[in-house]
Amino acid sequence: MVSAQEQMRPLPPLYHSTWTTREGAPADIHALAQTTDGFLWLGTSAGLYRFDGIRFELFEPAAHQALPSANISTLFALRDGGLYVGYSFGGASLIQRGAIRTYGEGDGLPPGTVWTFAADSDGTIWVGARGGLARLDQQRWHGVGPEEKLAGVGVTSILVDRTKRLWVASSIGVFARSSDAAQFDRIEAPPPGFSQAMLNRSQTWLREASDGAIWASSYELGLRELARPMEGRPERESWPRVPQTEAMLVDRGGAMWVAGASGIQRFSVHPPGTPRMLGKPQQLTQQKGFSRVVRALLEDREGNVWAATSEGLDQFRRAKLVRVDLPGLPGGFAVAPADSGAVWVASYGRTVRIARPGETGSGRAGNRTRESPTLAEDIEVAYRDRAGAVWLGGPRGLWRSARGRFVRVDLSDVKNFGVQAITQDGSGRMWISVIQNAVYRMTATGWTPFGDQPGLPREPATVMTTDETGRTWFGYKANRVALLEGDSLRMYTANDGLNVGNVLAIHVRGSHVWVGGELGLALLVRGHFHPMTGKNGLGFRGTSGIVETLDGEVWLHGAIGVTRIPGVEVRRAEHDSTYQLENELLDFRDGLNGLAAQIRPLPTVIAATDGRLWFATSTDVAWLDPAAIPRNPLPPPVVIRRLTVGNTIYPIAAKLDLPVRTTAVRIDYTALSLSIPERVRFRYQLVGTDTSWQEAGGRREAFYTNLGPGSYRFMVIAANEDGVWNQVGAAFDFAIPPSFTQTNWFLAVWVTAIAGLVWVVYLARVRQVAGALRARYRAALSERTRIAQELHDTLLQGFTGITLQLSAIDRVLAQRPQESAEALKSVLAMADTTLRDARLMIWDMRAVELESQDLAAALESAARSLMTGSSIALVFSVRGDRRPLPVAVETTALRIGREAVINAVKHAAPHTVEVHLEYGPRSLTLKVVDDGIGIDPDSMEAAVGAGHFGVAGMRDRARRAGGTVSISSEPGKGAVVSASLPIRAAGNAIDHGV
Repeated sequence: MVSAQEQMRPLPPLYHSTWTTREGAPADIHALAQTTDGFLWLGTSAGLYRFDGIRFELFEPAAHQALPSANISTLFALRDGGLYVGYSFGGASLIQRGAIRTYGEGDGLPPGTVWTFAADSDGTIWVGARGGLARLDQQRWHGVGPEEKLAGVGVTSILVDRTKRLWVASSIGVFARSSDAAQFDRIEAPPPGFSQAMLNRSQTWLREASDGAIWASSYELGLRELARPMEGRPERESWPRVPQTEAMLVDRGGAMWVAGASGIQRFSVHPPGTPRMLGKPQQLTQQKGFSRVVRALLEDREGNVWAATSEGLDQFRRAKLVRVDLPGLPGGFAVAPADSGAVWVASYGRTVRIARPGETGSGRAGNRTRESPTLAEDIEVAYRDRAGAVWLGGPRGLWRSARGRFVRVDLSDVKNFGVQAITQDGSGRMWISVIQNAVYRMTATGWTPFGDQPGLPREPATVMTTDETGRTWFGYKANRVALLEGDSLRMYTANDGLNVGNVLAIHVRGSHVWVGGELGLALLVRGHFHPMTGKNGLGFRGTSGIVETLDGEVWLHGAIGVTRIPGVEVRRAEHDSTYQLENELLDFRDGLNGLAAQIRPLPTVIAATDGRLWFATSTDVAWLDPAAIPRNPLPPPVVIRRLTVGNTIYPIAAKLDLPVRTTAVRIDYTALSLSIPERVRFRYQLVGTDTSWQEAGGRREAFYTNLGPGSYRFMVIAANEDGVWNQVGAAFDFAIPPSFTQTNWFLAVWVTAIAGLVWVVYLARVRQVAGALRARYRAALSERTRIAQELHDTLLQGFTGITLQLSAIDRVLAQRPQESAEALKSVLAMADTTLRDARLMIWDMRAVELESQDLAAALESAARSLMTGSSIALVFSVRGDRRPLPVAVETTALRIGREAVINAVKHAAPHTVEVHLEYGPRSLTLKVVDDGIGIDPDSMEAAVGAGHFGVAGMRDRARRAGGTVSISSEPGKGAVVSASLPIRAAGNAIDHGV
């Protein structure tokens, strides 16, 4: 018959985390509480702290407020978010909505150390202190009277059970009072022989179990059950005795936690269908990595258990992966399914069978192991064939299970350096891959190398598997996979898209063929392998185990841990080779220690016959049920901690006004999911700047720069480790007021001023344009006058002379025909000259030559054209920085130069004409020199006075340009015409038509 204790369900293993002063935790923690906003509060001998899973923060009261003491003995969280704080030297405080209300003996609070608080069914607050028991009424504490038997008695624990009964543990025993009773009844008295001093030092802790039973624990009496629902006081049984009990807890799963100087004992109580006995305790001690003396225990809103210790803080939580305790197995585990959900685990020198759920002595998979006495060999590969037999291979041979024992398989015709892989093909024949040798197929006559398949690579395979249709797959080094179907063989290589490096895993389910390797994961789609990547380019490195479940989920085990890919993601990836898979990554935080094997034993994950998945690493074996993964269903509360501008910290208020000219802010926020806070993810948005939510990942601060005046609203939401989002999140508003120069009216003044300035500039421009037009009009009028004078001196006088000569010829034509012919030639020459002069005069009206060439080129071209058909030689030179000049300067110089050359050619009869052009920094100098007959100065001035405009025109043009023209000449010695023109800005008012 199986005993009741053997029928107890074992406690699930827990993941243990520790924070000490090295991680920023305070030391000497005496009390724990969790407020409704999710913060974990720590009461220490040196102050009050709060913890969000990432940061420990010393509580700093608001201005003009303070806690009366830093030495805290107890904490109690209210349903409305308030927090009671009790002090070792007496007194208590209530922290609520940022305000602090402190109570002392003058407010009726019992004297001495405050040990405990509680709230009864009516919401009344009770306090237990060394000086007695009291309740709060109208902001004053009222102690119980002598008639209630607890006046002036030290109280260490208060409990209100589910029936609204009030329990009090005191130095004179345990008392209880129903909600409708007037007095307390003694439930337990101190043992006989206890002195008053011992009673005063005694501390008793009270807790209610999930079935309603009331438990007590103390150093003197140990653990005991005080009451059972509907049964009254139970008989005393054999309970574990925890020396120097400091704390006690019954968690929501029914496990009892009792903490003392030696650590924590944890055990089950009252399992269904069994007598009321305790399970075998789990010991959590210093030797198992636990911190020192435990002072308080707390179960948070997510089911995590916290222990306050002398050295820091410890957390215990349920992990997704259940680690199997395999003492004596050194690692390097080969795993294979056994019947009914059990598994075989083999390592170096030992092979064990892990019991399936429901087997005798086992309440859940992974609780009980049975060693195989017939096999004490080093095993590096395990395989279960279709008949249910288990094959084990290693460097010393090959074994097969038969009738409860393992039987050696003959390998006499194989040079065995160690078995790497085993599979059974569609015909029932066994294949093995031997290290540094080959693959072999078992036949009736022995082991055949390469199975008589000439196309198989002449080397061992790293992995082998046979799919549901009987096809056998072989994986090799360097991106090679072979498929053997009957006698047909096909090789897949990098040319077929395979890019996983050395092949470490092959898994086939239905039409899906998965291949894993050192470099990642690939899926065979329509004859071609597609590489698989996760979100943000995550590569599934070192994939050495693959399982696709019946519902289409794919589980990988590799260098990055355990990865779960939902089936819907797989279907998307089949149709889009570039799709990045959403996935869930499990690692050491989920109970997985060690690394997936990268050579052997392979595979590193298998599916048991009950659907559980088993993972083998370099140090551990762990399992999970993919249909019942522990999940955290609670969305995390979100809190915005503070806003910082420069070095100034602003507490968050409903409406926060920042200083003017603020341009950059930092906003700190957090989310209170304490299970795995490293996996909490955030999104935030600043309304007024961001147009959409910003993905922050695990970052708990936001930075904004280049902010302008205005109103802003910051919002943040968060998700816990299982992707459960708090869509409400937290938000607050802040404003940046404009400075004097940023106000709307100031901007309006500036707009008006700028508009006025633009109007003034516009009017000035209008006047400038009008002035230019008037100047052009005057210049055009002057030009017309000049043309009239030119016409008078050329065409009119010329044609007048022609008319007179033609009249004379007409009179003598009959008498002297020869003379008349000669005279006619002269008239024709005069007409030709007159026409040329007219053409030159018209040409002088505009300077079209400067549109396509510079001044020097245009002047040289004009001079040469005037000497065409003559024997006059031209000498042309340019000095200085030849560069473009203002148009007015170039036009004036061109016309003066052309006029001087014309005069020399027409009147001086020169042999040579020299034109010299010199570009100076501030002026342009032009000289025209000829060696002709010269001119008498008196004759030149007489010509000017007679209305001839050649010399006068040059001087007039130079004057209007701000320059001068001088002419020097003597009869028989030629003439020199010199012009000097200042180089002014292009906007100088010089008429281009002059």
